Amino acid sequence: MINLNEEDWFIYPNKEINMAKGKSAEQIALVVDGEIASFIGIDPNLSNVFLNATSFIECESLESGVFCITVSDGTNTETILCNEMIYAILLSSPTIVKVDISIHTYADRAEPGWLYVDGQFIVPGEYD
Repeated sequence: MINLNEEDWFIYPNKEINMAKGKSAEQIALVVDGEIASFIGIDPNLSNVFLNATSFIECESLESGVFCITVSDGTNTETILCNEMIYAILLSSPTIVKVDISIHTYADRAEPGWLYVDGQFIVPGEYD
């Protein structure tokens, strides 16, 4: 089980706690209808759960305010606990993109709301 409320580096104070422990993270973009909906900053050992996902299915959460998604890659299944925003995005079957500054133009500046077209992040107002 992965609790993004504790793991996601974009939720305060997770980044500071993980950095103090000497950990690193990979940035994952959640893209819906060609637009970046959100990012997840997660331990590289856990990122493949998202990158290889082929299905996202709602499951029952036992905690109030914590939402549950079952993620599957066809062979392995993992339960993800998350906030309502990430839950809604995952249920919309997003495109999952590992953000890589050596591959993606503007990867260091990309924000939710930017377009993701032909494998690249597009600066608003610059897409032809």
